[in-house]
Amino acid sequence: MKELAQPDPLATALTLLDCITGRNGAAESIEELAKHIDAFMYSVHSLRPCAAPLGRIVDDEPPDTTDDHWRSIIGPRYPMLGFYWNAVSSRIVASKEPQIGTGDAIDDLIDISRELAAVEWHLHYHGRSEALEALRWCYKVHLYMHLVYLRTHLEELIYSP
Repeated sequence: MKELAQPDPLATALTLLDCITGRNGAAESIEELAKHIDAFMYSVHSLRPCAAPLGRIVDDEPPDTTDDHWRSIIGPRYPMLGFYWNAVSSRIVASKEPQIGTGDAIDDLIDISRELAAVEWHLHYHGRSEALEALRWCYKVHLYMHLVYLRTHLEELIYSP
């Protein structure tokens, strides 16, 4: 079977950040958002396994921006997004009872934006290697959860009447 070309994970990360925040005139449709999430999630497969130990990110950290800052940008772009149900664990053996949680799509986009903005900061101030390491780390410990649940929610919004 022929290998598919791997897109650059940093490029797809920054394109996703543009889509979420509207930078560079990015459209605000949930179809476009879903497309960019798909591209980003596909691109991160080239990051595994980690070549460098996780957590060896430089001592100085990117400036943090408040939830209110991100919400003021993202909320008006995606007012149709709301809350959704999600499975806390997809493994049946994890619990004898189903564990259902509530997701907040805007909060997901805030967390995703904050993480990707930090990756962009590492790229600008410390170079590609540090940015890739930051991306590996934030995807493994945090981003995957938001992306998978949010992507499922978007699919339902796109295709359900």
